Amino acid sequence: MMGWKNRAGVFGLFVACMLALLASGSAAHAACDSASYDHNGSPMDVHVCDGRMVIEYDRPRSGIADQGVRPGTVLFRGRIHDLAGGARIDGRAHVFRRGCQPASFGVVGWMDDSGVITMEGRAPVRRSGCSVGGYRKVVLVFEAR
Repeated sequence: MMGWKNRAGVFGLFVACMLALLASGSAAHAACDSASYDHNGSPMDVHVCDGRMVIEYDRPRSGIADQGVRPGTVLFRGRIHDLAGGARIDGRAHVFRRGCQPASFGVVGWMDDSGVITMEGRAPVRRSGCSVGGYRKVVLVFEAR
């Protein structure tokens, strides 16, 4: 099956089928797919199944790997909702710091009809150590590979 990330028409069909399955309550015929994306120089795996979306690191670039991120580390977990011309996304993203548990924060965003994923939120800023000293606005962008 062709990945939904490459063609807007396929993406629209994918989301429509996924929502139809959810409405029918048929978990046995769930629409699931995966695609490869890039985020700040790190290859990412995007998984969508039953309206849920998970984005995890495939091969973390050295800067984020230095913070303890490994292949399979989840950056985002949430939901994707069908809209004309794309999809709305909401859920929780994470920031990482070596020696600390990931700090999660709420994000909202969208996938446009070309497949680019953009999310915005207020990420925790860590003080020395692992405590949170404030928050800053972040924009996370994922582009199809």
